[in-house]
Amino acid sequence: MRISRKIGISFFITFLLVILLGALSIYSLRHIYRGLGQVFSKDLPASRSTYQIVISMEKVLSELNNFLITGNENFRISYKDSYKIMQEDMAGLGRFVSGEEERGLFEETEGLIEDINGIATGIFEKKKDINDLFKDIGAAEVKYIERLDRLFEFEENKMKAEKDFLLIQAQYIPASQLIMEARSGFSDLLDEVARYISGGEREAPAFIANNLLAAEKSIRDYKNYYGYSLSDKERTLATELLDLSGKIKSLVDSIIERKEGVTLDIESLLAKEKNFIEHMDNMISIRKNGISSKLGVGAALTEDIPAIHNISRLEKDIAHSWRMSGKYILTNDKACKDFYFQLRQSIDKGLKDYGRHAQLRGTEKFLDDIVESDNSILEAVNSSMEVFEEKEAGFSELLSIKAGIDKKIDALLEQKNSRIKEAKDRQEVLEKLVPARWVLIHLKAELSGASRLVVNYLAEQEPRYKDMYSETYFNMKKYLSKYRNLSKQDVDSRFIEEVEPALDQFNTNVLNVMENHDKIIKERGWTIVKLEEDLKERLDKAVEVEISQIEKNKKDLMGRIAVINTLIFLIMGVVAFIAVFVIIYTTRSITSPIQKLYDGAAVIGRGNLDHRLDIKTGDEIQDLAEGFNTMAGELKELYTNLENKVKERTAQLAEANKTLASRKDELEKTNEQLKDLDRMKSDFVSNVVHELRTPLTIIKGNIDTIEKGYAGKVQKII
Repeated sequence: MRISRKIGISFFITFLLVILLGALSIYSLRHIYRGLGQVFSKDLPASRSTYQIVISMEKVLSELNNFLITGNENFRISYKDSYKIMQEDMAGLGRFVSGEEERGLFEETEGLIEDINGIATGIFEKKKDINDLFKDIGAAEVKYIERLDRLFEFEENKMKAEKDFLLIQAQYIPASQLIMEARSGFSDLLDEVARYISGGEREAPAFIANNLLAAEKSIRDYKNYYGYSLSDKERTLATELLDLSGKIKSLVDSIIERKEGVTLDIESLLAKEKNFIEHMDNMISIRKNGISSKLGVGAALTEDIPAIHNISRLEKDIAHSWRMSGKYILTNDKACKDFYFQLRQSIDKGLKDYGRHAQLRGTEKFLDDIVESDNSILEAVNSSMEVFEEKEAGFSELLSIKAGIDKKIDALLEQKNSRIKEAKDRQEVLEKLVPARWVLIHLKAELSGASRLVVNYLAEQEPRYKDMYSETYFNMKKYLSKYRNLSKQDVDSRFIEEVEPALDQFNTNVLNVMENHDKIIKERGWTIVKLEEDLKERLDKAVEVEISQIEKNKKDLMGRIAVINTLIFLIMGVVAFIAVFVIIYTTRSITSPIQKLYDGAAVIGRGNLDHRLDIKTGDEIQDLAEGFNTMAGELKELYTNLENKVKERTAQLAEANKTLASRKDELEKTNEQLKDLDRMKSDFVSNVVHELRTPLTIIKGNIDTIEKGYAGKVQKII
């Protein structure tokens, strides 16, 4: 292959490589361009939508949590609104889903959301059923107490009409005692049911059933009291009480069944929520990896996108922390409180990370607004937890005061029963001891009713429970005053002195518990919601700023990519022009002289040693041409000398040939002479051999004869 062609091919390959590199650069930039377009049109909105779904789920579960805390139907309405928003977010995310893995996660997440909604709906329904059932128990309680009071009134009238004091002690007093035991047991039953409904126990305490059986047994014993005659009205009332006991037992069993169902549903919901969070984290991770793979350039751009993720994660963690505080208020589980503070640490770290970015971007104002809103939420949440702890402490103290008063009443009832059994004065028994005992029973029942009204208010927040409690508290004070007028003994005075301030403290605690509960509802249902909306608005503004900055950076980057593309095209054009110029220049300055050199060498090679190369390039090619000319001259000189020597050697060879010819004749003659001598020698040898053969034959015959004769003589001798 000619060198000119090689040079041309080399430059052509170089040109192709430049074109290829330029094309690769353009392809890479266009790939980045398309990647950026996909990031802004798909990946970034999808990531934001995914975070919004997680935040919506936190909102949904928070509304459910608040409903379980307060029983307020407004939270159920808010739950439905939040769930609708989450469905819209899921529909929006569905438009961005691509890839088999992400599609699988998305479909599983849809199923989890439907499962969570189904479980939550079941919890709402069961909770509503529990409240309705407890209201039915309250309605049955009114009938139950009314019939017990009528029975006691019958017994009291019979005692007053009876003249035989021994008969009163033997029959009427024990019968009335059974009625009081039934009322006391029934009050204890309702107290335990109310506490079970409002508490976090999974299984119903055994004493709920025990109190129900005890109350029922007292009525059954009263109805079947041996040797005691009951009127038809009394038997009818006792039968109705037993029927009410059966109905209440059925209602209590239904409450227990639904309460256990709620507990199981909550556990199932939390398991579903865990899977939901894992799926969302995986989808966010997929989007982050996709964004990272598509953003190979633009450090300024890649700083803003993580900032958006940081803001979204902050919003998610704040919503999660709010729900954890609500879960702590609902369950009083210290683990929820600890997790809340862990989330707060994560939030503080996220704010610091965003703070560094905000300082670089000059967006400290948005950071300050976010921190201000977060601090407000933090104060409100911490305040709600503190108020909850105060409420729990107040409620525990309230129950402790009630238990103390109940214990004093029970001790005093025992003392009254003993005095009745030992009494001799009929008037004292009928006018003092029996009424005092009944007053104590009423006082204890009103005290139990007051605690239940507190529980009812905490569960339903109906203002009528406050009014009913005020009436109940007035009744307690009234019964205490009535008892003071009936009993004048020292033990009664001490009882009044101890119980009266205890009731005042009980009332103070009740009012504080209700007030604190109202604060919790206000903070969780209004204050924190407003603060969260304010924070969300400020976070959205920060996101908008980041997105606008990204859009600006995107435009700048796109402009730079366009400039780079233009420069690449220009460079490719310049390289192409230079390549053509180099090829032409090479052809003229190198290839043509080399071709002349080649042609001249061919002429010289054909024997024309007089030919000379006329190449004037001023470079190595000219030196090479001069070398060829010198070589041709030297070859010419050598050729001439060689011809002369050939002629001389030819003459000498001709002379030698003549000498050789004369010597050849002489040698031929000598050879003939030698042939003659050889024939003469052969003849001589033949004659000599013939002449010698005859005498030798004679001699051999004589020798044989001699040998034979000598051998015979020797034999004879032997």
